[in-house]
Amino acid sequence: SVQVLKKRRKKQHVPMGFLLLGLLPTVILVGLFLVYPMIKSAVFSLYDMGVLQKSGDYVGLENYIYLFTKDDSFQRALVNTLKTIVVVPVITIAIAFALAVLLHRSNLREKNLYITFYFFPYFMSSTVVAVVWCFVFFPTSSGILNNVLIHLGLENLTRVWLGDSKTALWCICAVIIWCCIGYYVVLYLSGLDSISSEIYEAATLDGASAWQQVTRITLPLMKNILGITLVLLMSGTLAVTFTYSKIMTNGGPSGSTTVLLQYIYKQGIEQGNVGYASAVTVFTMFLGISLAVLSRVMTSKSEKE
Repeated sequence: SVQVLKKRRKKQHVPMGFLLLGLLPTVILVGLFLVYPMIKSAVFSLYDMGVLQKSGDYVGLENYIYLFTKDDSFQRALVNTLKTIVVVPVITIAIAFALAVLLHRSNLREKNLYITFYFFPYFMSSTVVAVVWCFVFFPTSSGILNNVLIHLGLENLTRVWLGDSKTALWCICAVIIWCCIGYYVVLYLSGLDSISSEIYEAATLDGASAWQQVTRITLPLMKNILGITLVLLMSGTLAVTFTYSKIMTNGGPSGSTTVLLQYIYKQGIEQGNVGYASAVTVFTMFLGISLAVLSRVMTSKSEKE
């Protein structure tokens, strides 16, 4: 019988060459559409060149020096980007986790209907969502939000939501949060379903309240999933803010909603500064990778504790 098992193991052994051959298409695609553009952007960032130029004047690190010392527009875009990638993930995770816990602990017959209702915005096109919410934030009384406030007798709260530098960026953040909540509710529900009900039953017998069960049982067991979703949200927010900012405000008013990806588009496509736009691109890639690594380090430390 031992010899038979050895023969079966030998037969099940997959040759290394076959594995490498299977990975080859993925490696080619990643190298062609991810690694090569990153290397090319890093090279372009060292030159002063335009859109139609194959090469330009070598300037070394001058683009990066100007980026951090003299370019106020870039610094404003960086601050706006940092605001979004902090506010959106934190609020999205808090709301999605709370909704997931409520749905998980409830015995509603309409549970699946609520899940579908929350998840539906995630399927919608970002362009369609941005256009629809522009009507919601329309500045006059015909805007849905201002109209509701007027009917509630709160005329003092009406304003030009997307035309006010104090509220425009937060309106965009609210739209992104609205789109993302449903997806993360579903993720958290799958994580909550994996927790044995016997743990909660034992805690109930010991006299633990619902709040204590959530804070002392659910949260510690969900730390890994929460950490992964934090990384996903931070990188996703960094990428998706361009669409909403471009359509809803075009970076205005006065650059208050301009984010890094939109600034890259402005410098590279609209103004033709390919070298300088490449420098901003390299910094944005470095920022995204750094945030992902930082969030994973923080979550891994909390898991060890």
